[in-house]
Amino acid sequence: MGDTAKSQNSGRPSPASDRNHPQSAIDNSPSILVSVVIPAYNEEKLIAAAIESVWRSASPLVGQGRVEVIVVDNASTDRTAEVATQARARVVTEPRRQIARARNVGARNARGEFLIFLDADSQMHPDQLQRAVELLASGHVIGGGALIAMDAAWDYRAFVGVWNFVSRICRLAAGSFLFCARESFERVGGFDETLYASEELAFSKALKRLGGPQGKRFVILADLPVKTSNRKVVDHTRWQNWSMLLRLAVKGEKGLRDPAACAFWYPETRK
Repeated sequence: MGDTAKSQNSGRPSPASDRNHPQSAIDNSPSILVSVVIPAYNEEKLIAAAIESVWRSASPLVGQGRVEVIVVDNASTDRTAEVATQARARVVTEPRRQIARARNVGARNARGEFLIFLDADSQMHPDQLQRAVELLASGHVIGGGALIAMDAAWDYRAFVGVWNFVSRICRLAAGSFLFCARESFERVGGFDETLYASEELAFSKALKRLGGPQGKRFVILADLPVKTSNRKVVDHTRWQNWSMLLRLAVKGEKGLRDPAACAFWYPETRK
């Protein structure tokens, strides 16, 4: 849990070897069970709070040293990597600006059997980590997400409310908080790197397709919302926000594969 060394994007340790070989008398450290992956671009102001929300989890796994936090520095030009390291996260780098790619890089470097993806501007509910582990360990759940809580003006809160309704009814997870087993992640091929936005929705659908024949559900934690920032409200004016979303809606899936059309999620500067 306290590994603060910054590493380059290298292959992850083999979880199979960790499980198949007992720990020696020299290495008595507990094996990592949960890896929390946080993609981050210029998040020096919010990344520490996201990481600390993991360490403050009510799960006993944190105190047992069985949880790790991996921050994927996605070409940041600020102190994101330094702040993340100080907050006891392991930092890996991905120079290509794409959220799906950053999440996949984090998963490849993860050591845990279970994966949780958390946005850098979000904070986990104290009970989310343990609930996710219990659901995945039950053998009846393929993965899941959580509803969103955001402090913003009435129109943005209304938008979040609509999304939460859709998320709950259609069982689709927002990128703010998403969990699954590593085995399931690998079987669906991770996040679709041809998408520059809504990759978490495609991933949710892929997990549901995988879990259906196995009798496993994709769940949304309605009682444990993830708290996310109103950063995009600050980064853009109302007109910019709504016009960008409208243009993207008109372009449909083609727009989701066009980085220029997805500028809402890829600002060149962050206030």
